[in-house]
Amino acid sequence: MKRLIRKQLRKKSLMTDIPLTPLIDTALTLLIIFMITAPMMNNSVNVQLPQGSVKEDSSATQDLALYINKNHDIVFKDKNYEKIQDVIQLLSKSFEQDQQKTIHLYADESVSYGNVMEVVDAIKNVRGIKYVALATKNKH
Repeated sequence: MKRLIRKQLRKKSLMTDIPLTPLIDTALTLLIIFMITAPMMNNSVNVQLPQGSVKEDSSATQDLALYINKNHDIVFKDKNYEKIQDVIQLLSKSFEQDQQKTIHLYADESVSYGNVMEVVDAIKNVRGIKYVALATKNKH
């Protein structure tokens, strides 16, 4: 009987390492899930863009994105603003004079041209902003 107990204890004590394969499989699965879902999180504002056929320069980097939804709310860095002046104050504090940033404006097609131009005009008066790009979706 003692021999059997010693044998069982010896077998239990021999298992000193932790199996890493399930841990690595789980980590790689999570990595793949995050790699797939991360690009989808970038455009979380629901905006129906107007159609256009002109292509922008593909070498231009998207420094900042500003959205105007169909309710005329302005969304900047995942925060809603009702007035453009609030966004302009935030932009003015954020940029230094020597920075040359590009802002991509995503305005819903139901927003009037006058409202879009009001926002563009206000943004262009901020120091450090070089270019305001109006986003459109491609015509098929």
